[in-house]
Amino acid sequence: TQVLADTNLQTSPFKKEEEVKRIVLGIMGYTKWVPPPVPIQLCVVGSTKYTSLIEHLDPSQTLTKIVVTKQNNDINIISTQCDVIYFGDIALNEQQKVIAARHNRPILLLSENNPTCEIGSSFCLNTENSPMTFTVNMDSLVRSGVHVNPNVLLLGSKKRNTQ
Repeated sequence: TQVLADTNLQTSPFKKEEEVKRIVLGIMGYTKWVPPPVPIQLCVVGSTKYTSLIEHLDPSQTLTKIVVTKQNNDINIISTQCDVIYFGDIALNEQQKVIAARHNRPILLLSENNPTCEIGSSFCLNTENSPMTFTVNMDSLVRSGVHVNPNVLLLGSKKRNTQ
């Protein structure tokens, strides 16, 4: 019975927030920007379920300085001032507009609400899974301008082109 109780705790909202924080910071830790931003500007865009721990990130928890801001879906601001964009409940066509407006600026794109991961973000969190996983959209990643360690890509499931 105790084992079942522990298993149920793993799917709690706090556990999900811990998983999102671990995955997002993990992906960021293995990402390179040219030139490297100092500090890294992480923008949370739209309504999200699991970003409370990221939004209140303690700078002593990361090796690289990360500034986290909550942004409205203002394409001009997020495409020019953000190094990492974490999309919440934002339509995929809105994500595409941000990507198009980045003007070859390297931006790491993550999404909490993009289950098929066919367009939009490079990394799509599968928040319904326990433990949480992510899908990699290689086409989006290549166009993002950032370089992610190949070992991270092996951890995610790759979105296969079905055409």
